[in-house]
Amino acid sequence: MPAYFIANYQITDPNRYQNEYIPQVMPIMAKHGGKPIVVDMEVNGVEGSPQHFIVVIEFPNRAAAEAWHNDPDYQPVAAIRHESAANAWAAICDQFVPPGS
Repeated sequence: MPAYFIANYQITDPNRYQNEYIPQVMPIMAKHGGKPIVVDMEVNGVEGSPQHFIVVIEFPNRAAAEAWHNDPDYQPVAAIRHESAANAWAAICDQFVPPGS
């Protein structure tokens, strides 16, 4: 069953995020079967206080999402994201399966 990495944050250093994080994260994500399905830098919040950037990455399953997030190759890349963003939250979630399915 697919799983999703969902993150919402404010990008504080757009140059570093775009030029350092994005080129490095893409091959590591692909190595684990991840593909971005939502990348929005101008979120239109309708409830609560979402930050301006949201990303949803689909993985084949929860194990693949967790393997990507915990990959030793990703840790220094994740540090770039942490250093170039603020007010962040992230989660790994399974795809919805209706009760009784």
